[in-house]
Amino acid sequence: MHGAGMFCGQNLGPRYAVFEPAVRHKGFKQMGKDIANPVSTLDCAVKMLHYLGHHEAARRIERAIDLTINEDLVHTRDMLGVASTSTMVHNIERRIRESMPVGYSDDETHLPPLPST
Repeated sequence: MHGAGMFCGQNLGPRYAVFEPAVRHKGFKQMGKDIANPVSTLDCAVKMLHYLGHHEAARRIERAIDLTINEDLVHTRDMLGVASTSTMVHNIERRIRESMPVGYSDDETHLPPLPST
């Protein structure tokens, strides 16, 4: 089971890389309706993170997507489900948070300072 919004295309050159959802249509009919499958866009982020060497972050997102689809059974219409885009994204976000190490905080007021240049 899969839909049009499941895959990422990548174009890799010697100096640059482009990652984009691999869809045939622009999805104008889906705009503003909260029904588009977000997986291809998130998969592009995963591929870009791998390309940039951020493998742990990429694996967390991959695993969250996998658990959302195969364990939590959150499926958008193109996957023969009823979940909205935001429902799927929130579930993936929850799964990512659950995978974070103990003591992790997403509270931006407690982020470590950036190194000075």
